[in-house]
Amino acid sequence: MTQRNRYVFWSLLIGLGLLGLMIVVATPDRIEQTPVAADIVVSQNNETLKSARIPAALKDEGIKAPLSVREIEKRFKTKVTIDRDTRGQPFRLSAKIPLDSFGPEAKTQVFSFIESVSLALGIDHVRQLADAKTQSGALGTIHNLQQEYEGLPVEGAQVRVHVNSRNEVFMVNSTYLPGLNEIPLNFVVSQKQAQDLAYQHARDLDPQKRAPNVSQPEKVIYEFVQTSRVAAAWKVRVEQPWLGSKHGVAHYFVSADQADPQNPSTFERVERALE
Repeated sequence: MTQRNRYVFWSLLIGLGLLGLMIVVATPDRIEQTPVAADIVVSQNNETLKSARIPAALKDEGIKAPLSVREIEKRFKTKVTIDRDTRGQPFRLSAKIPLDSFGPEAKTQVFSFIESVSLALGIDHVRQLADAKTQSGALGTIHNLQQEYEGLPVEGAQVRVHVNSRNEVFMVNSTYLPGLNEIPLNFVVSQKQAQDLAYQHARDLDPQKRAPNVSQPEKVIYEFVQTSRVAAAWKVRVEQPWLGSKHGVAHYFVSADQADPQNPSTFERVERALE
């Protein structure tokens, strides 16, 4: 073999070697994934729903992000579904995700988990969730987190995290009310005025004009159903058992800034227990 032929031979050999190395590097199945902590993107049916911040505990583990539902399922070896009604609430997330992945302390695991899926559940201010209260259920433990705004409970707004005996989150229900900002908290309407209005309205509904049992009004944040107006309000429980189970118990919501029984944005009667 002449010197020229040897030069061509080794050039081709080196070229083929470099080409093979490039093919191996470019093949996804041969790459060792080195995830980078970032935002989770939860998507369903090729539609991006929301993105959520990964807590520090997951960053330490190097969770890959952004994550689709399929990637979350692969990471935790689970099935994730997110159900929403036409108004976007309540949300229900179904999966099997170990809480141990969200830090070593049980007290903070639930909050870290909620933070990681917060935007996927429409939770824009995690700090509005009060400390979790736990209760035992047939399938494990339920962590109830009440939404609050400036110390006032948001009526009917909760996040419930269901955890089984293996410390796995298997379902989350959320009726969190997003977008609470700059709500006036000046109670122009007094507690006594709210109580009197509820009393009179309930009494007028009774054909026999019997005096209803009226509780002490409580301060809440409430979304008036007919107008979707969110405001500080008084919540008054009224009992009229002689009207039957359908109408015997009601909650009145009286806006803090004004109270007009004819205005559905400031006065509302709800004939069902909301607690």
